[in-house]
Amino acid sequence: MAIKKLNYQNLVNNAKEIKYSLNKSLFCAVVKSNAYGHDLKRVSLAIEKYVDYYCVIDNKEALDLRNYTQKPILVLGKLSENNLQKAIDLGIEFCVSKSQEIDILQSKVGEKKIHIALNSGMNRLGVNTQEEFDLLVEKIQNLQDIKIVGVFSHISDTKNKKRTLKQYEKFKEIMGNYKNQCLKHFCSSNFFNYPKLKLDMCRVGIALYGYSRELKPVMEISSNVIEIKRIKKGEFIGYQSKHRANKDMTIAILDIGYADGLPRKWAKKGYVIINNTYCKIVAEICMNMTIVDITDIHCEINDKAIIIGSDKDKSITAQNIAKATKTIPYEILTNFNILEVYDE
Repeated sequence: MAIKKLNYQNLVNNAKEIKYSLNKSLFCAVVKSNAYGHDLKRVSLAIEKYVDYYCVIDNKEALDLRNYTQKPILVLGKLSENNLQKAIDLGIEFCVSKSQEIDILQSKVGEKKIHIALNSGMNRLGVNTQEEFDLLVEKIQNLQDIKIVGVFSHISDTKNKKRTLKQYEKFKEIMGNYKNQCLKHFCSSNFFNYPKLKLDMCRVGIALYGYSRELKPVMEISSNVIEIKRIKKGEFIGYQSKHRANKDMTIAILDIGYADGLPRKWAKKGYVIINNTYCKIVAEICMNMTIVDITDIHCEINDKAIIIGSDKDKSITAQNIAKATKTIPYEILTNFNILEVYDE
């Protein structure tokens, strides 16, 4: 059975490094989507002492997370009335960008803490102009139970320095002369490359899980060899007659497939690590199985096959798979839907 192994020592080390690098800026850990597939509960408990804030995507995640921390939790997704009153009662904070959202919050009892989202160029959620921002702030300031605790925006292309700096200027332009004491946050995991834009807080996601600078990946995905077969030259392997053996060969069948999150496109260029050796995927990835070439290595049934992870001097990362399949490591990490999870 495929196994997701989570190295929480690497996670803690990453959190320490991020906290140190942020210096005076607050560390907001992005743990949305089940902590990018790393398990919301375990991640939050492991990094609690290094984190100042948390971000999740919706009220349900916020309520789950509140079981493990009393630190501020910000819901990054669009304001929803589902479980909203309960979230307010537990001190959850919300993103807003429209007057109608203020009306929804005002209809609930208790103090509401909000962060105003500004659209500086992502063109997703957020206030578009200084005029809109001023009107929203004016409306909120006349209310007794809604407090602005943050103003933020989101960078759309962290690798494009010119565009990022242009977004930052737009961010400041929309805020205008707003000088109230609240958290300004703009950077995410890219803060390493933009130290002057760290502001009061940074929302750090993918870096926390090991995909930035010298930080260490937290997730390992592995499976087992469940069958070994000898194949003669000219025989077909796998679905759709797409692979035909050009020599006598030995193949291993692994108990992992695309239903577990292994991308089908990885079959064209993909490989795994068995006994410290790279073994090429030789056919279409099946729903629950994958076939690899083990002709030149010693391999036995039940041997471990590393999908993401390392063995001595060999390694495969989510970035390797993402690059070959023309996607991003975020998608690779969150797609691994494996029930057998072990921590280290």
